[in-house]
Amino acid sequence: MGHWSEFVVTLYEAFFCVGLQWGAWNTLFQGESCGGEPGDGALERFSDKVMVVGAMTGPGVLPLIKVPHNVKINAAYYVPNVLKPLLEDGMAKLYGKDAWKGVVHHDAASLHAAMYTRAFAAELKTKRA
Repeated sequence: MGHWSEFVVTLYEAFFCVGLQWGAWNTLFQGESCGGEPGDGALERFSDKVMVVGAMTGPGVLPLIKVPHNVKINAAYYVPNVLKPLLEDGMAKLYGKDAWKGVVHHDAASLHAAMYTRAFAAELKTKRA
């Protein structure tokens, strides 16, 4: 592996629901209505909204992580159930011995900037150094 951009990891979260609308499969994202009555063009839901976290990198993508709809999403949940599997397991499989070179980018959501999340990032950096 050579160029530094190969080691950039971008995380993204999205809420969405999937179902039939006007007889065709449709995906609606946060802010779009999943409600209404079947038959009036509204989405006939097969599940509640779901949150999925994904990560893209130079050489490939990391596995998607589904966050259950009934979970309180905070740093105490996010670190062990999302960040740890993505950054420790996923990056190790993708990069092998070069996993320590990874640079992670995500938005400035409060759970991303929480002290607990930053402590995990510092611990991970120490492990990989």
